[in-house]
Amino acid sequence: LFHETGYPTHMAVLDGPDIVYIARRADRSLTTINLFVGARLPAYCTSMGKLLLAFQPVPQMRTLLAEVNMVKHTANTITNIVGLEAAFEKIRRQGYCMSDQELEMGVRSVAAPVRDSTGGVIASVNVSTLAARVDLKELESKVLPRLLEASGQISSALRYVPGVRTSAV
Repeated sequence: LFHETGYPTHMAVLDGPDIVYIARRADRSLTTINLFVGARLPAYCTSMGKLLLAFQPVPQMRTLLAEVNMVKHTANTITNIVGLEAAFEKIRRQGYCMSDQELEMGVRSVAAPVRDSTGGVIASVNVSTLAARVDLKELESKVLPRLLEASGQISSALRYVPGVRTSAV
């Protein structure tokens, strides 16, 4: 995915109210945030985190967010449960999450789910880029299709079969 898009790619899992990076491929740093395998970021303001929260059972998602002091990192950061729940509904409907400068100005990303054999979302994969380099339309039209293909391939390797769901969200 990194070689095909030319942009940093990451994989993360949800750990409480945070995401933890479990894989990363980038040739140079895109952000001022020190990202590495094992790095933690707040889930509520990252594309991978919002996607992972969106696919949690609602009571569990609310419990996780109740633990968090939601800081407004940029003007685009959603810091209230009503706004986040609206975003989560859109993410579930679309099947992916776009983030436009929510954690850091100048950085946008798109994330897709990784599903296990039950259909549950267990991880997220994203592609990040500089806002000055790629607008949202280009991110959605050129990068998102390849990202969805890659997340689908990972999910298939975990024995996920599209259209067959054995667990409920």
